[in-house]
Amino acid sequence: MRRNDGFTLLELLVVMAIIALLAGIGLLGIIPMLRSSEAESVQTVVTQVAAALEAYANNPQNGDFPPTVLDNDTLPGFGVSRNDQNSGIESVMVCLHRPNTTTSFDIEDVPWPDAMENRDQDRTQVTLTDFGMDNRNLYELLDWWGTPFAYFHHRDYDIIAAKNMGRVTGLNGIIKAKPWKSPKGFWYRRNGFQLISAGPDLLFNTDDDITNFER
Repeated sequence: MRRNDGFTLLELLVVMAIIALLAGIGLLGIIPMLRSSEAESVQTVVTQVAAALEAYANNPQNGDFPPTVLDNDTLPGFGVSRNDQNSGIESVMVCLHRPNTTTSFDIEDVPWPDAMENRDQDRTQVTLTDFGMDNRNLYELLDWWGTPFAYFHHRDYDIIAAKNMGRVTGLNGIIKAKPWKSPKGFWYRRNGFQLISAGPDLLFNTDDDITNFER
């Protein structure tokens, strides 16, 4: 007796199972690739910002890296309603984007949406940046995963670490950041600055942090 053409139900189920298995294997490979691509994009931005800060410090008009904490002594007329969070990266954004300041870093070049926010809703008394002449917001640069970068000037490493002052407004509330030390006990970039992304786990000082130094 001749067999009818076509697949039996059992054969179809086997084919579907094989397709599902291959798709699952493919997804297992794609997810790490996507995460790697995101981390590489953040590392590129860290490198760009770090280069812009080096140029900023080498400009005789500035003579130093941006301070970790903005205050009226460094920026007269600065006063804010509150400024106890995200202060380091706010300082970077202000210093690199003050009117008539030349910088190699352009926020428009960041390859992810919504890269800049005023996460803690603080405002200055006067306009300090070229983000808009009527805009007095203190903005933060966010990483791919929506967490503001942490920034520390080298003269503040000990103070930040001792007093736990690195307060960052993350997606899940306030998280703490502190400068990184090497396994031998010395500060990374001890004569410069540390720029840190919390990475995909949204926590600072963990293995997936993305930084302007090699650990």
